[in-house]
Amino acid sequence: MKKGFLILGLAFLLVGCGTQTTTVPTVSTTTTTIDTGTHLLATPSGFWSDPDTFQWEPIAGAEEYSVRVGETVLTTSDAWIWLGEIPANAFYSVQVKAVGAGTDSAWSAPEEYAKFDSWGSGYEVVYSVLSESDFSFVVGADLEILDVRYAEENAGSGKTNETIEKTLDGNAFSLGKTYVTEAPEGILEYVVYTTAGSFPLSLSRTEEAGPYVVNPGTFHLYGDIPAVFVFDLMGWSFSSVSGNGITTEGYVFENGVLTVSRAFLDPLFTANPERNVILSYNLSNGTDTEFGFLVIDHPGLLQTENNKGLPETGGPFKSFALEDYFGRISRGGLAF
Repeated sequence: MKKGFLILGLAFLLVGCGTQTTTVPTVSTTTTTIDTGTHLLATPSGFWSDPDTFQWEPIAGAEEYSVRVGETVLTTSDAWIWLGEIPANAFYSVQVKAVGAGTDSAWSAPEEYAKFDSWGSGYEVVYSVLSESDFSFVVGADLEILDVRYAEENAGSGKTNETIEKTLDGNAFSLGKTYVTEAPEGILEYVVYTTAGSFPLSLSRTEEAGPYVVNPGTFHLYGDIPAVFVFDLMGWSFSSVSGNGITTEGYVFENGVLTVSRAFLDPLFTANPERNVILSYNLSNGTDTEFGFLVIDHPGLLQTENNKGLPETGGPFKSFALEDYFGRISRGGLAF
């Protein structure tokens, strides 16, 4: 009888051992495959870009790449993607994911992609360290300034975008007086990004004690924007603009900004296809008066490598000669 119980016990033991050896390895193997993620591809990195393409280092095992540009996801089989058809004049956030046979990588961290048309030669501006105001600059009323950055950052000299003390306000921006005054010596070179394109801006500092024009050089017209000149009056008052038959309907002066309308300028450009426009301005301070000249480029004459969409004229680049105007100055002011 005891022998029968022993045989039965051994039978139960063998059945139990058989169950354990077939189930435990199966559970262990499944868990290891899910937790380690050994089949995921490497996350794309090493990004660089030019005006129309965004590129990265190839990923081993990748058959294609998903590229998220803003809210849009695109696909490419190469380690780069052409972005020539996305709308220009905007900053985009770009992420890339490698895709292989039955697996993929994680999305890369967001990278900025700036796609902007160029306005060409840009503007040379000045700021007096004796001014009581911040430096300010204004573009056409229909534009929006998206950012202002150094043309080339230089951490060693303190020229980094994080150090720029700037305020963006629609079609205008300002740089803090303390920042501009104490910024590293030399000309400060910036790039201004707007909804109509980007342009370089070179800022020189002076010790001008009287009123001055912030952008004293030639104003370059692009698209449909009006001509805009910014004044730092330093206690003086704006009196008038004259020349080429302009009236108060052709310009507006408000908060230190002179805007000359295209409704006034365009007929002049049409009638004089190879000439720019020169206007004079008058300022006053009690019995003292001061005048100067403003030059506005004919948009069809501005031909540089960086400009896009401007018509060919075949003619020389000309301005109305200043000598023609000096002979017309009278005691009562300028009469053109």
